[in-house]
Amino acid sequence: MITSWNTLPIREYKDLMQIFRSQITEEEKVFKATAILAGMDYERFLELPLKDSKELIAQAGFLYTQPKAAKVKNIYHIGSRDYKLMKNVNGMSVAQYINYQAIVHIPPIECIDSLMAIILVPDGHKYGEIDEDIVTDEIASNLDIESAMGIADFFTTSYERSIKNKVSKARTMIQFLKWMGRPKDKEERKAWNLQMETLLKELDSTYGYLSLKQ
Repeated sequence: MITSWNTLPIREYKDLMQIFRSQITEEEKVFKATAILAGMDYERFLELPLKDSKELIAQAGFLYTQPKAAKVKNIYHIGSRDYKLMKNVNGMSVAQYINYQAIVHIPPIECIDSLMAIILVPDGHKYGEIDEDIVTDEIASNLDIESAMGIADFFTTSYERSIKNKVSKARTMIQFLKWMGRPKDKEERKAWNLQMETLLKELDSTYGYLSLKQ
């Protein structure tokens, strides 16, 4: 029986969120959620003696509290292997960047296992050396939601700081060129300014400047 957020794996957390967002009675939500936490089928839960079901529901009381993001660590032992946290976002590989861009606009709850599989790399391996589905499944099945929240907060904060620095440097360079009077021709300068502003907007979008904290 799972009795706390810090022992609740990502996969079960996502299942619970689906239940609480569904159009069923509050009583059914409690019963289905408790069945998940107890690791049993819903039908099996309904067959339990009332006394036993009440005891299980009482142990699920932590669901009425909020999970708290855990402090990040360098290494996480998840399932059968150790995973290293990618702390320097500037060291992200092209493959990681592409996969991150594929999920950046998806609500975090729907893709947090995929996000973790991008940020956490099996220790001793390069990103992508172990099949992505294997990594995602192992993380979803074993990493608790509070650790995942801490990692997600750390990564999005670091990533946004990195992109803000890139945009800031680009704006500084553009301003410097303006001060230098380049280009000289007024019409050409007008067209150049428009082109530079468009480029900055594309930079924001391309690097996923929209936060995952939606």
